[in-house]
Amino acid sequence: MCGQCILHETGMTCPMGCPKSLRNGPCGGVRMNGHCEVEPGMMCVWVKAERRSRWLPWRGAILRIQPALDWSLKGSSAWVGLMIGRDGKEAR
Repeated sequence: MCGQCILHETGMTCPMGCPKSLRNGPCGGVRMNGHCEVEPGMMCVWVKAERRSRWLPWRGAILRIQPALDWSLKGSSAWVGLMIGRDGKEAR
């Protein structure tokens, strides 16, 4: 969705599913049961990401701080952006 895919760093869970579009971890409103404060019937995207990342060989990747989104890439292909060097990671 964002054109700057980081699934491999977030336990194969897309952070763009967060109602607040948080890219670097959960907000302070995660409920005790792990559900979202904005969408109470939904498990927090970041709770899912952390749980899923435990099973991956690169589980430490979830600790990396992600750069701010380049919203001009929204709706574009992350793979194409990566191939042409426009994936939003130039600042790293």
